[in-house]
Amino acid sequence: ATSLWGGFLLDISAMAIWCVHIGLAAEAYREALHLPTLLSSTARLLVAALCAGAAVAGPVLAFEAFGASPIQTWNVWANSFAILVAVGVLLFLYTAFEQGTLSTYVPSVVL
Repeated sequence: ATSLWGGFLLDISAMAIWCVHIGLAAEAYREALHLPTLLSSTARLLVAALCAGAAVAGPVLAFEAFGASPIQTWNVWANSFAILVAVGVLLFLYTAFEQGTLSTYVPSVVL
């Protein structure tokens, strides 16, 4: 599906939405633990829109505006995606740290 530019953009958009879902799930996790949420619902929507927009804008700008090769454009996308996933995972880790359960999860993830 990513052999054409339109398919590539759809792929990027879907993955950005998935990463935003990780962040929203982390907020729901905080609420379930009766911890204060990090963002209001309006701020969550704004952050979600900015993340999705940034994930699409980075590769588009690299390819269209700066003339990057397809491989360089893919590298821009891959690094943007990795950052989005890391932010979502860090929210879960922060919540586990705040709850005092981080030591339960980290050894099983690292090993």
